[in-house]
Amino acid sequence: MKYIAVFLVLVNLGYLAWLNFGATPVAPVAFSEPKPLLSDGMILLSEYQSRVLEEGLILASQNRMCLLVTGFSDFDDAISFEVAASNRGLSTSQQLLGNPLASQFRVYLPPASSRAIADITLDTLSEQAADADLSIEIYLITRGLLENSIALGVLPSLAEAEGIKAALINLGYSPVIQELPLSDQGIGIQLGSESSLSLESSDWLSLIEQRSYLNALENLCETIAQGTQFP
Repeated sequence: MKYIAVFLVLVNLGYLAWLNFGATPVAPVAFSEPKPLLSDGMILLSEYQSRVLEEGLILASQNRMCLLVTGFSDFDDAISFEVAASNRGLSTSQQLLGNPLASQFRVYLPPASSRAIADITLDTLSEQAADADLSIEIYLITRGLLENSIALGVLPSLAEAEGIKAALINLGYSPVIQELPLSDQGIGIQLGSESSLSLESSDWLSLIEQRSYLNALENLCETIAQGTQFP
């Protein structure tokens, strides 16, 4: 019994010496940070697949490419392009390039149903304006979105445009005021679709068949307000 006790004491002393001087320290195991679960509880497989698809669509939309189109001759040219793009199912929004300038305001009569009616309206209105001593520029718009409209001038302020509009209402007409946003570098149109657009996209190539003077740059789509609505 005595020898057993001495043996146990020697074994313990040897074990303590090995721990202090001979044992190799074990590095703690590093665990990677767990990925967040789509749900904290149990979900149906169909719901899981729906959430995965939704996350994929969100990621795709964040990386969707649009085109910024520039080179328009004037505001009407940009609006005409917007109409053509919208007719192809594309989204559009206006962007003023460079530093914004004070807007101008165009007054006009809505388009007549034919050129003949527009000519008659122009002659009649010119005579009435002369009789009423109205000093306004009156001419026929012969092309574009406002074809067969009667233009009544482009004014530098809304107050002046409202004055022309009131005078025409007194003569029995229903003129319209359209704001023309301006900048020192013109206007651009952001062009987008449900998928990414590129300079090789068929939609873009079709739009510039008759507009070879336009330029475009590919960029990430931005969520911005829609441009001024055309009449």
